[in-house]
Amino acid sequence: HHDHSQINIIKLWLVRLLTNILVLACLGGSSYAIFLAVENAENTNANKQRNFQAAIDGGWQGIWSFMLSFQVQIVILARNLILPFVFSMAEFAERFHPRTALKMVLMRMFMLYVSSLYVLIIALFTTHKDCQTDSRDADELESYCCWETIIGQELFKLSLTHLLADMANIAIMDICRWILTKASCLGKIVEWVGPAEFSLANNILKLVYGQALLLLGMLFCPLLPAMGFLKNMLLFYCRAFAVLYFNRPPHTLFRVASTRHFYLALLLLTVFLCALPVGYAIVQMTPSLSCGPFRGLSSM
Repeated sequence: HHDHSQINIIKLWLVRLLTNILVLACLGGSSYAIFLAVENAENTNANKQRNFQAAIDGGWQGIWSFMLSFQVQIVILARNLILPFVFSMAEFAERFHPRTALKMVLMRMFMLYVSSLYVLIIALFTTHKDCQTDSRDADELESYCCWETIIGQELFKLSLTHLLADMANIAIMDICRWILTKASCLGKIVEWVGPAEFSLANNILKLVYGQALLLLGMLFCPLLPAMGFLKNMLLFYCRAFAVLYFNRPPHTLFRVASTRHFYLALLLLTVFLCALPVGYAIVQMTPSLSCGPFRGLSSM
């Protein structure tokens, strides 16, 4: 029996090792997909069609170009939607203690959100490096280079798609699922699935992700904090309405006291990680010569 238990322990640790390799491979592959999306958006004419009214005037081709300008945000959104299911399967295979499993999922979700923003900002810094030496004036040419504006636009669009995705998640996964469970004609399967379970940990991490978006983008898009305030207000009341009427309590009790310091540490780490690329942009990168209050200076 002792040898049999030793073999089971070895098998369990091998499974945990393989699941961590799978998780890292998924994070690395999806991060590379973000980088390719940024490069493709820059190499095509998608980013040139930034005005919705101009897209409407351009017909179907203009609308398609406008939709292609959101390809980076779509890739990040798909990454943030698909990989949590991979993490759930990994959690099921690893068979950790519930408290340890919760912290593992939280750390992986934190890595997912932070790596998405880091890969995006690094890719934008890399692909728009030539803007630092482009001296074309916006008043003289239709197409000019301003890397600060481009980064601000991409982070603003990411914040907007994050809001739309959360609203769609509430409408589909919470409200529509609750309506299906109340439909008696669909049988016992839908009743067995039941209403959506409210995940406090996942919603807290989404708040941290939204805070990271604001910290990264407020230098390049000064109106982003105002949008973040309105977005959080809207999501708060929509989520509160869904929790009160359409969600069920979680099966495992969430101990706020035992995880409070863990979330505070994640938030502090988020602030530190967001300060690094912003500080690099202020100190090391040359402001655009075509636009901005710092043009002509060696640094911000």
